[in-house]
Amino acid sequence: MGKENFKEIPLIFKNKEGENLMGILHLPKKSSKFPLVILLHGFGAGKSVRKLVELSRKLVKKGV
Repeated sequence: MGKENFKEIPLIFKNKEGENLMGILHLPKKSSKFPLVILLHGFGAGKSVRKLVELSRKLVKKGV
């Protein structure tokens, strides 16, 4: 299952102080139920940390 079988969607939410909270949704293209995992980075890191992106892609390839 290659990258063509899932999509990556940038997300932006505003918190109550009006600050942008940003993330990336890795979503299988199949339209059925699947388990969900939420990965959060720690202080001083970002949503694009290579390890988080790689883990997200591996999970979505497994149908998570």
